[in-house]
Amino acid sequence: MAVYVDAAIWKWAGHRWCHLMADDTDELHRFAAELALKRSSYQGPPKTSAPHYD
Repeated sequence: MAVYVDAAIWKWAGHRWCHLMADDTDELHRFAAELALKRSSYQGPPKTSAPHYD
C-alpha cells in the first residue's frame, strides 16, 4: 500500500490543508477511515482529476 501526502500549503477557512492520495481508491478510503477522516472530505473524478482527501 502506498499513501502520499503533499505539503500543507493550501490556505482555506483559516487553516492550512494538504492532500491525502493513494495508488488505489480503496486503499485511500481505508487509510482515511483509520485516520477518522470524514468521507465528505473525499474528492474525486469527475470533479477532480485525481482521487484525494483534503
